[in-house]
Amino acid sequence: MWLARWRMRLLRDLFGFDDEESFGEVAVHRFFEACVVLWTIEHVARWAEQLETITRVVRPLGLGHYIDVSPMFGDSPWPEVNALVIACLLLLGFARVSRFAYAGALLLTHWQYVARWCLGKASHGASFIGLSLMMMALGALLFHDRKRARRTAMGGILFFFGAGYMSAAFSKLIATGPHWIDGYHLWLWIGERSVDMHSETGAFNMGLVQSLATRSRAFATLLLAGGFFAELFAFLLWFRKTRPFVALVLLGMHFGIGLAMNIVFAYNMALLAMAAFPWAVLINQTVARLDSRHAGRLRELATRLG
Repeated sequence: MWLARWRMRLLRDLFGFDDEESFGEVAVHRFFEACVVLWTIEHVARWAEQLETITRVVRPLGLGHYIDVSPMFGDSPWPEVNALVIACLLLLGFARVSRFAYAGALLLTHWQYVARWCLGKASHGASFIGLSLMMMALGALLFHDRKRARRTAMGGILFFFGAGYMSAAFSKLIATGPHWIDGYHLWLWIGERSVDMHSETGAFNMGLVQSLATRSRAFATLLLAGGFFAELFAFLLWFRKTRPFVALVLLGMHFGIGLAMNIVFAYNMALLAMAAFPWAVLINQTVARLDSRHAGRLRELATRLG
């Protein structure tokens, strides 16, 4: 019984198919969707430019294990052509012209991604963009009804955001163990990051947090422990009551990573903030203060855009 109640609550808090859809919810989703579309186009265009300098596969990823990505290298026009096709598919999906457009864009974006990051180290900066596009594609494929498609997309996005952070904590435990939070590890990573910065810019100046961390093992351990437990309890993003508080803690973790390591996952942070905070409630409260005529027009606009 307890497990059944927990499962029902989880499904209600993530998807809520039976709940009435509000103007604020539609507005937030469409803004979120627009950001995913624009940022995906930005990334595939940048990857297309970077592919000109790649000549061979060092470590294949994803579809790169099964499909030859070498035609994307060097002076090949395929990266630019692929980026253009992706942009067209994304715009068709956003305009609700085709339910299959996002799925096609997802596959081609993955192809561009595995071609770009075939040299041994993959970037995590676009991971939340890819997850969001995947769930937008799945929602469109599964449901003709736009409300259910939106709820599937946003619920799945929150689920995988939480699962992704939590799996990162488990990976640390599996690979290193509980002593991963030892401040000595942060000293090592700051030193490695200083080498990267020297290679890129020829200089490295420690910030306040980095200076404090390298002077105090206890402070460095506290920083790592905070980040670890933030990831470990990220599954609380799945529940409405705890979602904004956990999102705030995770954003604080990202700011800490930026201060300690000079690594900023700006897109991940922006998508997390858009998906997890109750913006729809704030919008609905604002609309409720308008007179009925203006409120009706906004709701009609949301129906058309949705």
